[in-house]
Amino acid sequence: CEVMFCVELPPPSELTFPEGSVHTLLLFTPVALTPTVVGEVESFAVAPELPPGLQLDKLTGCIQGTPTVASAPEPTTYTIKAQNCSGAVETMLHLTVQRPPPTSLEYPSLSGGYTTILAQGEPVEAEASLQGGPATCFLVAPPLPGVVAAPPATLATLSAVPPAQIGR
Repeated sequence: CEVMFCVELPPPSELTFPEGSVHTLLLFTPVALTPTVVGEVESFAVAPELPPGLQLDKLTGCIQGTPTVASAPEPTTYTIKAQNCSGAVETMLHLTVQRPPPTSLEYPSLSGGYTTILAQGEPVEAEASLQGGPATCFLVAPPLPGVVAAPPATLATLSAVPPAQIGR
């Protein structure tokens, strides 16, 4: 008497990313998203293609890299698939790549910092130094007396001739 049996590999299940399914990534900031899955996985796939600078490791499912292009404000949905010879499981990731915000603004040529004393009638020009992400616009409040500058979106350079007298 002969007994024959077959062991069948179950398909993978419960594919998740522990960090959640919605991610706002920062431009030029390294990323590593590692999934968890129940069962044996032969390969991972993603559709559509991930943002430039990010890659999916087809053996581990880890999404890693450094995003190099900002995306639209609304998240893009990506389908991540884990599969073996018996089947597959999918999960969705919603990714947005944003520019990081500026973290500091200084005018280094103004030796006194924000309390620089300017001579009456003497022209002064100061170029901004930004840390962090780029600024898309600048706002000065209240308006600086005698400031002549490019439109607010490009106020990285202040040009001014302090008036003879400033109201007291």
